[in-house]
Amino acid sequence: MHSPQNKRMFFLLTLILFLLPVHASSGADHAQRRDASELDKKGTERERQFLYRAVEDLVRAQEYVKDTMSGLGKQIDAIELLEPSRREKDLRDFLDWYQTYADWLKEQIGAYRADMIELRKEK
Repeated sequence: MHSPQNKRMFFLLTLILFLLPVHASSGADHAQRRDASELDKKGTERERQFLYRAVEDLVRAQEYVKDTMSGLGKQIDAIELLEPSRREKDLRDFLDWYQTYADWLKEQIGAYRADMIELRKEK
């Protein structure tokens, strides 16, 4: 192994072995960054879909609450004078509860929509 040709061969093999792992790890790092970027995109898309569905569900719930409140208002208006006042009080309490719930739904819809806007800005 003392011949010049053997020394060159040894040097070349050492150089190849030294550079090979660096090149392979560079490719692996690139692949990992690409995979992380794809995962980030998929995660962002999932989050966007979740927010969209959540807003749709909250809007449907809000519509149901409004219909229910309308029905309760009609029941209150239909109470006859001879009925116990307790019934009107209970219906009004129930209507107040629904109003509080409707206000909460409105706040949640606004918060989710703000999150959707913020997610669009991040893109």
